[in-house]
Parts: sequence; structure tokens; C-alpha cells
Amino acid sequence: SDRGHKQARSLATALSESPTATRLEGESRSEPEPTATSVQSAADDTAGVDAERPAWSEGAVDRLVTSDLQRARETAAAVERATGCQPASDAGWREQGMGRLQGLQTRELFERHPRLSLKHSGKAAAQRAPEGGETLIETRERVLEAWDRLRADLRADETVIVVSHSGPISLLLGYLRDIPITEAVLNHSQDN
Repeated sequence: SDRGHKQARSLATALSESPTATRLEGESRSEPEPTATSVQSAADDTAGVDAERPAWSEGAVDRLVTSDLQRARETAAAVERATGCQPASDAGWREQGMGRLQGLQTRELFERHPRLSLKHSGKAAAQRAPEGGETLIETRERVLEAWDRLRADLRADETVIVVSHSGPISLLLGYLRDIPITEAVLNHSQDN
């Protein structure tokens, strides 16, 4: 489905190993749909945020949403200190569930399980789940559901920061740009 995501414009993709924060702003014009106006890496210390600093300042952010995983919550705590917004956790923004393989470094995971690697197995890997985990397709659907929930509840004049992980943000940006999962993921680092 289109999900209205074609409204998204100007998405910068500065993704890193740390959880990633996405700032969403509602449109103040007649367009009712919010747009993702930037994607920024968020370190534990928000001092690294330069050109977008006003968006992180007290009172400039209306809502803070975070993945419920610890790394993202730690980043959200730094954003909370800078903005005064208390974070709300949403499991929909989690990284891909790797089941029994959770905790392996990316390189080790794909060396030991090449069938799960997009580089080695191509798009077939997006349909394969590690034991007890989820496929990339399932991950993308979960992230898109979180995106839809957020957008449905977003006021036109509201600014929201979403703290998530490289994988979910890559999958969301790929969907918004109509890029296949393999390209969306392979073009961005997902090192743990």
C-alpha cells in the first residue's frame, strides 16, 4: 500500500553504528501529512549535533519516541536532557529480531550464516529468519506500522524525534524512496 509515504521529501541519511534519531515535523501549510525532514546520528552526548541544534533545544521538540532497546533508550535520555521531552518507548522501532543469533557481531553473523546475508544470498535473505527471529520483510512491516501509528497521531504543527536503529531507519527510508529492501539495507552500515 502507498501509506501516504510519497509525501516524504528531503531525507538525509546520516546513519551510524549508534541508534539514529529522526526528526519529524508536521506541515504548517495545507498538506495534512507530516514529513521526515532529517535523519541524524545521535551520540550519547548531543553536543555533536550542529546545524540541527535548534531542533534539539528545550521547547523546540514536542514529542520524543524511542525504540525500547537499551542503546536507543540511552540515546533518547541524552535527547531528553537537551529537549526536556520525556521519551515514549515503542517496540515497533526495534532493530531486526535475530532470535537465537542475537548479540553476534554483524560480520560473525553473516560469516556463520551466509544464507541470512543480503550480500551473499541476495533478496532471498530478506525472506529468511534466524531461528526465533524475524525476516527483514517482517521487520520492515513492523517499522512501517510504527511509522503509520506515529503519523496518524501527529499534529500538523508538531515536531517529533524518533530514536531508532540503523536497520529500521534504512528500511523506512528505502520504503519511502521506493528502493528494494536489499539496496536500502546494503547501502547503509548495520555494524553492531
